[in-house]
Amino acid sequence: MSLEHYFLDIPFEIDTLNQKYKQQMLDQFSAYEQLQQQGLASVNNINCEFVQPVYTQIIHRLWCHTVHSLFDVDSQIGTTRCWIAVQDHNKKFRPWHNHAKTATINAVFYCDPPSQGGELALWFLNQEHRIPVQKNRMYIFPYWMEHRALPQTSQSPRISINCEYLCRSRPVVRRSGVVW
Repeated sequence: MSLEHYFLDIPFEIDTLNQKYKQQMLDQFSAYEQLQQQGLASVNNINCEFVQPVYTQIIHRLWCHTVHSLFDVDSQIGTTRCWIAVQDHNKKFRPWHNHAKTATINAVFYCDPPSQGGELALWFLNQEHRIPVQKNRMYIFPYWMEHRALPQTSQSPRISINCEYLCRSRPVVRRSGVVW
């Protein structure tokens, strides 16, 4: 099996919505960082749940629709989760990680990805694969795949919106029949 069996890069035309809520995302992430500095939030957590009901409801609906159109899945356990992470040339470190304890299917999409750096790195078959990220694209991969955001040189913030879907058994990609 190759990476293309376990990684989906699909159109996700959402930039207009992202731009509408971009400043709110940045403000909320900044407030979360202040809580971290005051010792009121975990300094180990580099993600912040974006609490904006209209945006969140739309993303949840689109994410569930995407999952059900691309995968054969059984019943969902719990709710879908979405959160934001902000990175710039100063905030470079993102450790390798997976979502084995919290999801079955993961996805990420970006608001204003940087022009230099900031790629999505995937670890598959003992090799790093670097995916240049683009706006209006969603990148989907299984819960067990190690991944991280690579450093960027741009001073502009790179906002990633991360999504999780948890179901009882491993999903099957409809177009290929591959079990994730």
